[in-house]
Amino acid sequence: MQKVLYLDSIFLHNLVPDFLILRLILKTLRKSTTFFRVMGGAAAGAGMYCITLCLPGSLLSGIFVKVITALLMLKITAPFQKGKELLTGMLLYFTFAFFMGGGMLLVKRLLLENSIRVQGDLLMLSGMAIYGLAVFLQDWKQRKMQTHFCRVWLPGDDGNFAITGLIDTGNGLIEPVSRKPVAVLDEVCFEKMSHCKRPEKYRIIPFHSIGTERGMLDAYEIEEIQLEEETGRRRLKQVMIAVCRERVSGRKKYQMILPQQWFL
Repeated sequence: MQKVLYLDSIFLHNLVPDFLILRLILKTLRKSTTFFRVMGGAAAGAGMYCITLCLPGSLLSGIFVKVITALLMLKITAPFQKGKELLTGMLLYFTFAFFMGGGMLLVKRLLLENSIRVQGDLLMLSGMAIYGLAVFLQDWKQRKMQTHFCRVWLPGDDGNFAITGLIDTGNGLIEPVSRKPVAVLDEVCFEKMSHCKRPEKYRIIPFHSIGTERGMLDAYEIEEIQLEEETGRRRLKQVMIAVCRERVSGRKKYQMILPQQWFL
């Protein structure tokens, strides 16, 4: 028995989910690109899928082609420069594809159980609904974090002491060499951590802000701090903390600005 494959239909029904998955990856990694680049990456993925359907191959070769396809899609979509970024993007791609595919299969099963005819367009709409739900959850999490305060325990000279930190979505400070996110601490608080001022842990962090086009902050790599969250305390090791010679909060509501990456 011969099967007839309509490659145009297969291409379209892979193009839309691939486009949505790439949009989710960009949103998760906070990368921006053009619509045409995302569409180009999705088209490359859908095209490669159509090609693999026409070629014989083993399971191992199929997995290899999928990995190459994911790499091609990501490189077309956004400028993933570093290997770590590319690896993260690939992991996100396969994770989102797994959950979106699983969700679409679940919808298909529910429809069949209720004697509803399953069509490709209906499954594609269910994939779009899953994408909408994922975007909503991401936005909800980000909005929750925008005004969120967190208790931070720092290693003082006389033992650990607690301060209040602000989770700031606009804190984009990065240590240039290690690419680690950097928190900003009041100098008054850092004076209680004089044992952390070791020369081998010293870094200089470039920054720019309103009123300061270019500036430098002294920073140190701290062995361990603790974040007190609703679920309990969480330890972070080898974190970068820059010292601010002015108060980070004029009203003294918080003493530390925390990078959002610590909570993702």
